[in-house]
Amino acid sequence: MTEYKRKKEYGLSDNKSIQIQSLDLIKIDNFRKFQDEELSLGSIVTILSGQNGTMKSTLIGLAIHPFQSEDLDINDNTLSTNMSDVFNWSNVKDSIKYNYNLAFTDIDNNKIMEPVEVVPEPLDEPKRHRVTVSGHAKGDGQLVLPVSYLNLRRLYPQVDLAENIGWLSNQNLTETEQKNISDFFYNVLQRDDFSDFKTFDSHFGHFHKQSIGPSGNKSDYDHSSISAGEDNLSIIVNQIVSLERIYNQNIKDGHKNKLTGILAIDEFDATLHPSSQIKLFEYLFNWARKFSVQIILNTHSLSLISDVISNYKAHISADRITLNFITSLKGLNIQKNPNYETAYRELTLKKLKKSQEILKISARLEDVVAKRAFGKIIRTDLKRLLSLSNSLSNQKKGSSYIELAQIAKSFPLLFVDSNSLVIFDADVSDSEIAKVIASKFKDFIKMPSIYVNERGEGLPVEKEVIKWILSLDETDPVFEKIDEFKRELISSLTSFHIQANTIDYHNLDVKPFKNWYKANTDLFWKMYTQYKNKNSSLITEFNDKLSAKIKDIYSKNGIKNIF
Repeated sequence: MTEYKRKKEYGLSDNKSIQIQSLDLIKIDNFRKFQDEELSLGSIVTILSGQNGTMKSTLIGLAIHPFQSEDLDINDNTLSTNMSDVFNWSNVKDSIKYNYNLAFTDIDNNKIMEPVEVVPEPLDEPKRHRVTVSGHAKGDGQLVLPVSYLNLRRLYPQVDLAENIGWLSNQNLTETEQKNISDFFYNVLQRDDFSDFKTFDSHFGHFHKQSIGPSGNKSDYDHSSISAGEDNLSIIVNQIVSLERIYNQNIKDGHKNKLTGILAIDEFDATLHPSSQIKLFEYLFNWARKFSVQIILNTHSLSLISDVISNYKAHISADRITLNFITSLKGLNIQKNPNYETAYRELTLKKLKKSQEILKISARLEDVVAKRAFGKIIRTDLKRLLSLSNSLSNQKKGSSYIELAQIAKSFPLLFVDSNSLVIFDADVSDSEIAKVIASKFKDFIKMPSIYVNERGEGLPVEKEVIKWILSLDETDPVFEKIDEFKRELISSLTSFHIQANTIDYHNLDVKPFKNWYKANTDLFWKMYTQYKNKNSSLITEFNDKLSAKIKDIYSKNGIKNIF
């Protein structure tokens, strides 16, 4: 372990004159439920996770309260944090002195560790708590470092503040900063609603904040109807711009190795879709690495943790990222960089079964018939890796080819980030598939079909099964197994205006087939079972292709040897 020394052993006497390069470690002697614990800090990002009540926010507070700064953010707020912003103190339970040690590296690569006390005042009847760094001698006291603390769960939603809005000018933002803000929203949300934006000031009693709302022709809405997630992102990007300005000034002053500051985000996943959480983390990691910022965040998001464990292994090994889980088996314990099984168990209170993996791939199909047909033909070992869906939203019963293809072509990252595999119906032509391939989206496959024409079009499931069974001789054992005579089946189809004797099914309207299916669902699935059994080589070939697609998606998530 690296040996850390008090500042005086390096000939340093004044905390305010120490220029910090990185925060490394917090050694806790006693703080609430923590006793003799260590919190390792990543050189770029520190992630805290655990169940509710495991004092993740407390650990953020221990990391940021030893610092003060006179630097201002772009809204002229001081980049320092009051203890009351993080801690809810109890004058009964928090009536003793707490002690911990902060380890850091300065710009001369000195490894320094200074004691921190949190003292209730007065001791007999506490009314407040005071942070003391190093001691009480001359030169002791808080260290100097800009700190931006954001609690995304506690920020007032824009809807609560809408009645008191004042427009601000974007003139205090440079053209580069305005472009970076637009790029930030695009990278996180994967859409360009914020390519043009306005800033505004909102008031609610004594509370106020400055947010960003879309404007211009590329958005169908404005500031009055932004989501809570978009509102929180605007608060984050304001601090990004603020810290970038400090970094640029440090470079001008010749302080290349100086830490710009800390960005602390409490409840990182609040109000954000899992795919946006993952994109936000990716953006912040790359940004913090470029602008010498250390990020400390806490989260309950299993999706985010899964992504970090899978895709940032090299950065975890190099301590650029540390993942700290707070467990509560005996008191509170901090576990550094646990495996996914431990993370899963801590967040779900369930053991990870051997059949479960870090993620399940979302197989997206066009409708409920395709979903059921797909489920019947895929191998058991593949089925356990997939979550089947036939709708892009809770309000719709199905997703048309047009909708699935449009997302695949125009917003492929929405499918990629959600680990989706698109299953197109067999009747999609080669020319349409070529358009999807041109968008560089490759995570798709077509349902199998015996009847593929020169355009590469097979038949949708309803047509496929009916054409196949009508191709059989009336003495075929299949009809006995489905308990239906062939002539009875033809009569039933004719009553739904289906031309059973037609050779080219590709040009027939699919609606009569769907209507017949709805009226004869049980019979149809008996027919489908026979279709699957009699065309085993076709089904085997499809499963082999499907297996390769699944393996590729897992590989992109850092998971090898899935089978």
